[in-house]
Amino acid sequence: MFRVRDLLSLPIFKDVRLVAGKDGLDRIVRWVHVVDLPDVDSWIRGGELLLTTGASWPRDFLEQRRLMKRLDAKGLSALLIATGRFFSEVPPGICQAGDEFSLPVFDAPFSLRFIDITEVVHRAILELQWEKLTRVEEAHRHLTRLAVSSGSFEALLGFLREFIAGQAEIVDTEGRHIAGDRITTEDALAFPIVAAAKEVAGQLLVVPGVLLTDIEVRVLEQGATVAALHIMRQRALVERELRARRSFVDDLLFGEVDEAFLEEARLQGFEPDHPYRVVVALSTRKERDVRAEWLAGRLRRLLEGRGIRLFFTTLSGTAILVLPAQIVNRSLFHRLADELQAAEVHFFVGGPVLGRHVRESFQQARSLVSCLSDLPVVFFEEAHVLRVLRATPPELIADLVAATLGSLAAAGPHLVETVETYLTSGFSQLDTARRLGIHRNTLRARLRRAEVALGRSLHDPEVLAQLALAFTAQKNVQSKQN
Repeated sequence: MFRVRDLLSLPIFKDVRLVAGKDGLDRIVRWVHVVDLPDVDSWIRGGELLLTTGASWPRDFLEQRRLMKRLDAKGLSALLIATGRFFSEVPPGICQAGDEFSLPVFDAPFSLRFIDITEVVHRAILELQWEKLTRVEEAHRHLTRLAVSSGSFEALLGFLREFIAGQAEIVDTEGRHIAGDRITTEDALAFPIVAAAKEVAGQLLVVPGVLLTDIEVRVLEQGATVAALHIMRQRALVERELRARRSFVDDLLFGEVDEAFLEEARLQGFEPDHPYRVVVALSTRKERDVRAEWLAGRLRRLLEGRGIRLFFTTLSGTAILVLPAQIVNRSLFHRLADELQAAEVHFFVGGPVLGRHVRESFQQARSLVSCLSDLPVVFFEEAHVLRVLRATPPELIADLVAATLGSLAAAGPHLVETVETYLTSGFSQLDTARRLGIHRNTLRARLRRAEVALGRSLHDPEVLAQLALAFTAQKNVQSKQN
C-alpha cells in the first residue's frame, strides 16, 4: 500500500515541506485529486491526496478548522497547498487542525504544476500495486507447486516465513506442535486448516514481522489450504499402509503361510524367526463390533506414540495386535488399560512364539477370551486356573461355588467379602482391615466365624486353595453372564 510517508521519497517532492500532521504519515493514498471549488469536502470520497491553491478556502481561522475536521471525517489522506498566490504560506488554522487531527499538510511552491504531481504519484501507486500483484502471482505459483508436490510442511513454512518476514507454525486441533517454529506468544494470528468435509484438521499460526495487508492475508489463507492438502495426502498414505498391514495380519493369522509369504512378510518389516506375541483386546462395553475399529486405532496410536511398531487387525468385536515379544509386559498393558479406562478394555496375551508360528499365539490369546476374568491383563502362561475352569463342566463349577462359598454367605452378610479380601491381601490382617475399613478385632471375629462356617482352619493350604478356586470360578461365571 502507498502511504503518505512514501510521497516524501519522490523526487518531485524535493521542494515540498510537511508543515503539519506528521503523526498521520501512515495514512494510505489511493489517488490524487485536484479541487479548487467551494465546499471542498463535498468533492472528497476518502484516501485522496488533495491538491489545492486555496483559492476557495475560507480565510477565517475557525472556518478553516471546521473544514479540516470535515475533510478528516471524509477520510482524506493528505492536503497539499500551493502557496505564493492565494496564500503566502499555509494558514495557522489549517496547520493547527492538521496537527490536531493528524492529517498531513504539505506546503508546495506555486510553480510546481499539479499535473506533474498527479502523474508522478499515480505512477508510483500503480507501480506499487503491480509489484504487489506480481508478488502475489509468484506466491500463488509457488504455493501451487507445493500443493501438487509431495513436499514437507517445512518447505511450505519456509516460504511463508520469508513472505511475512516472521514466524510460522502448524499445530493440530489440540494445539500440539506439528511443524515449524514453536510459537509461544498469544498474539499469533491463526488460520484454520480445513481438510475434507469441512473438517478442521489444525491451524496455521503466524507472527508476522511486517504489517499484513489483505494481499498477505490471502496468501496465508492459501498456505493453510496447501497445509490441508498435505495433511489429506499424509492421511491417505497412512490409511493405505494401514490397510496393507491389516491385510497382511489377516493372511498371517488365517491364510497359508509358506516361504513366499514369509519373504513378503520381511518386506513388511515382520521377522518370521523373531519371537512375537498376539494380544486380543476387548472392550466389555456394549456395541463391541462398533467399538472394535475405534479400539484398534486408539491402541495403534498409543503404542506408536511409545515408538512401538505393531501389526493389527479386528475380528468379531476385538482388536488383534501382533507385537515383538520383548516389549510385551504386564506394566505396559496396565498403563494402556488405565488410559482406556472408560472403554473397560481387557487384554488377553498369547504366549511367545516365532513369527512363522504366530497363529499359535493368536489361538492361545483367543482361548482366554471365553474365560474372561475381572483382571485387565491375562497372560496365557499364567492363566492355568482359568483354562482349567474353562475345561470343567459348568455344573461342577456351580457345585464348587455353592459348597465353598454358600456356607460363608449363610453364616453372615460380610463373611464372603471378608475372606476374599483376606486372600487378595496376601493373608495380611492389617491390610485386610484397612481395605475393608474395619478394626482388626472386628476382622479377627469375622475370620473365626468363617472358620466355624467352613469347619476348617484358614491356615490350611487346601482350604485356601479351594477358596481361591471358588472365588475365581464365581467371577468367571459372573463375567460370562455380564
